[in-house]
Amino acid sequence: MRRLVLTVCVAVAAISSVCLAQDSRGSVTGILTDPQSAVMPGVNIAVTSDATNTVKRTVTNQTGYFEVNFLDPGKYTVTAEATGFKKLVRSGLTVDT
Repeated sequence: MRRLVLTVCVAVAAISSVCLAQDSRGSVTGILTDPQSAVMPGVNIAVTSDATNTVKRTVTNQTGYFEVNFLDPGKYTVTAEATGFKKLVRSGLTVDT
């Protein structure tokens, strides 16, 4: 079993809608890579609100990209899990609007 540490480039973006109706929620997006900088498709991502313990889940696509939208402002913890890799947890991420 490989004991590599996942590295993640998590960009916490506070994205307000530019459409006709604006939204007061934000997003967490990122590209997941391994220690050799290869993208990692199919990785399970969980974004958990520190205030409410609400979890939103997604999976990275073929380019290692993930996006979780419609998050209320606040602090979040992002967890990435893939078979054969150590679980990665990044906490204290702030989503603004």
